[in-house]
Amino acid sequence: MPEPDEAVRDTAASNLPFGTVITDSLHVGCPVIDSESRELGKYSAQTDGDELERAFRPKSCRESVITVPKGARCASTVRERPILETERLVLREMVEADFEALCRTLQDGKAMYAYEGPFDDAEVKEWLDRQLARYRDDGFGLWAAVLKDTGRFVGQCGLTVQDCDGVPVVEVGYLFERAYWHRGLATEAAVACRDHAFDVLGADEVFSIIRDTNEASQAVARRNGMTPRSSFIKHYRGVRMPHIAYSITREERALLALRA
Repeated sequence: MPEPDEAVRDTAASNLPFGTVITDSLHVGCPVIDSESRELGKYSAQTDGDELERAFRPKSCRESVITVPKGARCASTVRERPILETERLVLREMVEADFEALCRTLQDGKAMYAYEGPFDDAEVKEWLDRQLARYRDDGFGLWAAVLKDTGRFVGQCGLTVQDCDGVPVVEVGYLFERAYWHRGLATEAAVACRDHAFDVLGADEVFSIIRDTNEASQAVARRNGMTPRSSFIKHYRGVRMPHIAYSITREERALLALRA
């Protein structure tokens, strides 16, 4: 086992890969950039005699968990570079450090009643890994919903490709911590994701596929301008689950905008 100074020097000796994220105790990610080119990318450290320092961190960051070569800078925190922003929320990609925050929802039996009960740790990890894979493969997924005023992770909302009775569709999905229900946060986030699907992804129709007993999520879908189109059966955890496919088309969204 190397001494601490040697371990730090070993960190400097390796190239930090494109998009390396520094994760701090607030679960904020800071991509490393080359201090000379100011472009996101690799920072190649010269190990001979290099002095090392902690990366610059904005006020929103606390103690970084890795040390980077002198001159490397934090391009921006995830909070400052959101995927989407609403009146009260920032939607950003989840990171590994969000595991415990995810557990607050995914291991809450009441919040997870539509999934037939809470997840164990392995299922939460699988859920998180699935979102990270979606970001990489699709460019989108379920995003962390973070309160602007406190920075607290309070739920998830985003876009995924789902099977709708044999047809792949773009779905708005949302799942919030129970302590933050009945505040309009799910609707606020869902509307932003719906518009992102139309305006950025170029979708012609956007869905929310909801278990027939989940009346709260159906109410969010209706507030998002969606109407029920069809119903079909899903099987999950050995349970037969009727689902309703809600959707809104591009033309219907345009009519909503005219009425607003």
